[in-house]
Amino acid sequence: MDYDNGPPRRGPHRGRGPPRGFDDYDGPRPGWDGPPRRGGGPRRGGFDGPPRPEFDGPGPGGPPNPLGALGGLFGGGQQPGLLTGLLGNFNLGGLGQNLDMLLSGVTELAANALDGPSNQWKYPPHQVRRLVRFCSKQPQNKKCQGIPPKLKKRFQKHNDKPPPNIGGLNMWEKKGFTGLKQIKRPPIRKVNRPNIMANVPSNFNKFVPKPTLGELDMARKSKMMAWCSSGKACNEQPDDAIEKRASIADGLLAFQYFLTPQSKVEQLDEVVETNLMRTMQVKEALIKSAGLTGKVDPINDGTFQHDVLLTEEQATSMINNINDNNLRRVKRSALFLEGVPTSKWPNNAPIPYAFDTTMTEPDKQVIKQAIQEIESKTCVRFKFSPTKPNGAHLYYIKYASGTFCGLSYIGRILPANPIYLSFACANSKGVAVHETLHALGLNHEQLRGDRNDFITVNYENINPQQYDFFAVVDSKQFTSYGVEYDYGSIMHYEGSIASSNGKQTMTAKINPAANQPKMGQRNGMSSKDVEVIQKMFCMPGCDDKNIYCGHWSLKKLCGSASESNYMTGNCQKSCNFCGVH
Repeated sequence: MDYDNGPPRRGPHRGRGPPRGFDDYDGPRPGWDGPPRRGGGPRRGGFDGPPRPEFDGPGPGGPPNPLGALGGLFGGGQQPGLLTGLLGNFNLGGLGQNLDMLLSGVTELAANALDGPSNQWKYPPHQVRRLVRFCSKQPQNKKCQGIPPKLKKRFQKHNDKPPPNIGGLNMWEKKGFTGLKQIKRPPIRKVNRPNIMANVPSNFNKFVPKPTLGELDMARKSKMMAWCSSGKACNEQPDDAIEKRASIADGLLAFQYFLTPQSKVEQLDEVVETNLMRTMQVKEALIKSAGLTGKVDPINDGTFQHDVLLTEEQATSMINNINDNNLRRVKRSALFLEGVPTSKWPNNAPIPYAFDTTMTEPDKQVIKQAIQEIESKTCVRFKFSPTKPNGAHLYYIKYASGTFCGLSYIGRILPANPIYLSFACANSKGVAVHETLHALGLNHEQLRGDRNDFITVNYENINPQQYDFFAVVDSKQFTSYGVEYDYGSIMHYEGSIASSNGKQTMTAKINPAANQPKMGQRNGMSSKDVEVIQKMFCMPGCDDKNIYCGHWSLKKLCGSASESNYMTGNCQKSCNFCGVH
């Protein structure tokens, strides 16, 4: 997602968490009132949508990725499967005991609800908001006496629109949905990753770039931390982040319920919350790598880099990469899907897509225009389905929200890629293109491994709680396919993203007068966006066999006398050798 109006506004935070929940019911369930558009004008940009989170439990991980070059974000190269398989991981035998305390203890919220570092929260924010909304509709209920006004105020900003009833199904009236339940953080399992330099000539080792996964030198750290030293609460969560996390959880819950309406809400709650906690663990690992543990609590809004919703598998692999200082990595901008059919859309068939019942006719026209732009410039084709397809497909959902423009996963997700769009930001068609390209496999342009050759990161202007925007993460997932850096990519963020003071966090190193204004544009695909998609989808029988091919191509190794033999046989796409014999 693009967040062009700067970082979320901060608000007062007091308290440690809500009381134990209740599972009886005295009236209609409160709806989830999704956040309206905030003041200050529309924002540009896109936000990336959620797949169903996958829970792996404390046991050992799955089999290693058979494709040595991928090995990173997706671990075994697998995407989340049907939720019905995941729900079996949760033992609900003690659920009644977990929900046995009634709202008579709600006054414990008075002094400490959701205050301090988020790892001290006793209950998830969406459950606390669920309680507040119930009591706002049932103020005479004897169980709702004593809710402190400041707790009500915390959740009143985005409280006037209902959550999406995805697929026309209303899960918000389900009995027992208003309970509070403590959910433990998932243990971090070890992911075994193969050596991506296996079978590569040893002379290529000198061309593997040095990794950066959260590390900060003292000078940059001091610049960034000056904001906290000025009296800012870097160990507390902004109200907007808490609201956004609750909103995303509700959106994920609604989609899960649409997929498996027979599931108990408590089960869905645990699946979703486990996934969101894992995403936060990625950010915490970056903060630890930067030496800021205890000084900075990263924004706990349910996303990575404010717009990416991670699967449990993705987050687990990221954490392993961050914690492993012996690996060498380079960042990429397109998902390296060569040989991973579970993550890659087939290039010999149109990609099915469908609209949720939340979409109006004007909304649908916006999506069709976005799809038409992609089809008119690339070989990728889409096929509309009036009903939800059985196989993998894109599923567009309207989600009224003032906390994001859009949400989408990166790469194909099974059984469906939900793409959430708020239609509350400027240039909705551009946002839809941005999110759809995420689903096809593109990541944000400024996350490339050669980023520092093209932009200056101004650490003195970065909000330390949003450090994940600029930390190099999981570089074995993406490749540039040899396409040069593009300030004007529709996948690039604007220059003041994650700013603590409204000033530029990124400035163009090359011709800034011309290139700075290009960053963050959502008018349409650039020629280099098109080139990446063409290499990903439009060259059947031509492959890159190593994740570093794009980097090596940009280092002019395709025609190098000592490296050309390997590059010719293994980096055909990045070297533009497709069709050349």
